Amino acid sequence: MALTRLTDKQGIFCGYRIKVFKGRTAERKQEYYPTKIIKRNEGESEKHCENRAKKEEGAYEDACRKGLVLSKKERKAKELEDALKEKQAWRFGAYFDHVIDMKANTDSVITINTYRKLRERVVEYIGEDTKVTDITATLCNGFISSLYTATSKTGKSGNKTLSLCSIRRYYTLLKLVLNEAVKEDVITYNPMSKISTPKASKDSKENNNDYVPTKEDLIEIIRILDTKDLRTRAIIRFLMDSGCRAGELCGLKWSDFDFEEGCVTIRRAVGYSNRETFITRTKTGNERTLFISECVMDIMKEWKNRQTWDFHRSGISTEGFCFTQENGSLLIPNDLTNKIVKFGKANGFPNLHPHCFRHSMVTVSIEAGVPVTDVAARAGHKDTTTTLRVYAHATQAGAVKARDTFASALYKEA
Repeated sequence: MALTRLTDKQGIFCGYRIKVFKGRTAERKQEYYPTKIIKRNEGESEKHCENRAKKEEGAYEDACRKGLVLSKKERKAKELEDALKEKQAWRFGAYFDHVIDMKANTDSVITINTYRKLRERVVEYIGEDTKVTDITATLCNGFISSLYTATSKTGKSGNKTLSLCSIRRYYTLLKLVLNEAVKEDVITYNPMSKISTPKASKDSKENNNDYVPTKEDLIEIIRILDTKDLRTRAIIRFLMDSGCRAGELCGLKWSDFDFEEGCVTIRRAVGYSNRETFITRTKTGNERTLFISECVMDIMKEWKNRQTWDFHRSGISTEGFCFTQENGSLLIPNDLTNKIVKFGKANGFPNLHPHCFRHSMVTVSIEAGVPVTDVAARAGHKDTTTTLRVYAHATQAGAVKARDTFASALYKEA
């Protein structure tokens, strides 16, 4: 240990430096702990400063020997170690809430509310105080398996077994939370990556949820619509042509339409959660402009005129929305779904719901040879990954058609 007198550039005494010997490196070089500077206080005599430095000298050496004094490199290493320990100490319940709070900055209000509603069952099984690092594929698989016999208390007729759609929501949510844990270095791999996506058995009624109207089905629906009221025709034909989501149709305003150019811009959606109806952004948070078939635009023009006349005559304001309830308030997506389901059951399409038309738009477009990038943009997918994953059957059919088209062009003269 050494106490060194210090002076400034003018040679004036300014304090002392304490230097404590640490040992020798593998190369036999001397190594010291970080030095400590004792500055001379204003008006302080050199003798008084020296006595103060000597008192500090012993205490500083003790601190060094006890490992309380670290170099910059050692401090950085300790900070990383402490950060890692802190991450690895995450309990599942707290981490689940942490992830949902992060997602609230990017996901829609409806999505976040859904996550929070699902939280109870997920956290109850995995364990509120279970360390995230202790979650295994076996535990995750046990949770997913338990959902097949679990019941929901939301049904009007009493407890009902969870639907496949609900089970998939839990699966997706748990996988999402653990994916974030991987990204934040809380765990090194996602145990949910080993768990297969829940599927219905071949004879299960759940397979009805995957119903996609064929081109022939759509033609028949159009024929049936010609006998229905104008509002129903406008709703279903627009869903069919645009492939928009139910909430996006409920959020449509006449100001979004450009009848001269034959297009509409999807800017917003209507959400319904906790018994409240509200305007929110689209699922991806982005606007998109769609060109609509001329025949459908004509139906929308006709509906606009009819709506204006009917509501103006009744003294009711729709605030510019294309489709509302009878009192002019926002149309709720669930009410729209019920309307489509009722229409389907009454006309020989028992599995019909609004999202079916979205599936059909994408499937028919891809099978007709429309580039996947264009279809993804029209559907409002963030990228083509979703389109390719969900509509793999259609892209395969499109690939076959592309092959046949190429072969026909190349070999027809052979």
